[in-house]
Amino acid sequence: MTSDVLQNSFKAKNLDLLEQKVKSLSKSEIDLKSPLDQTFRDILLKLLEEQVHVEVLKEFVEFSIQSCRKGLTTPTMPVILLGGHF
Repeated sequence: MTSDVLQNSFKAKNLDLLEQKVKSLSKSEIDLKSPLDQTFRDILLKLLEEQVHVEVLKEFVEFSIQSCRKGLTTPTMPVILLGGHF
C-alpha cells in the first residue's frame, strides 16, 4: 500500500500525495519513518533492476531529499539511497 503511494507520488512528482497518506495513518512518527525508509530502498532496488536512466535515479534521490525535509523519512535516507547506487 505505501509502496504504491510512494511510486505514484514519485511519478507525479507530487510529495503531497505521500504526505497525505502518512498523515492519514495513526501511528507515531518513528513508527512511520522506518517502513517508509524501507519502501524507498525497495523502490530504488526495483529501479536499479529495471536499469532505468541515471536521470530517473537522480530524481528519486532528490525526491527522497524532499521527503526528508518534510520529516517523512529519517535524515540519513538520501545518503543511504546514494550508497545504494554503487
